[in-house]
Amino acid sequence: MNLTWTTTKAYREAANAFVREQEERLVNIALELKARGLLTQQEAEVAGFHIELRILDPRKQKTLLPDLVFANPCIAVTYQAVDLED
Repeated sequence: MNLTWTTTKAYREAANAFVREQEERLVNIALELKARGLLTQQEAEVAGFHIELRILDPRKQKTLLPDLVFANPCIAVTYQAVDLED
């Protein structure tokens, strides 16, 4: 996901919406794999997913990005601010 910083509220809403969508997709994939016998319950429980968010931060005064809290603790989410030069 690429997101350009505008406000804290917009950042949180966009990031959370994106991650919720990805979480739903990953759950559906796991359910389909389990239904086909390609993934056991134990494998599903230990399988980890990783989502990376890159946020374009054009602010002159850069501060740490606000923390994001996601519903599924099994999905690791990292995020980083990037500059236009990156």
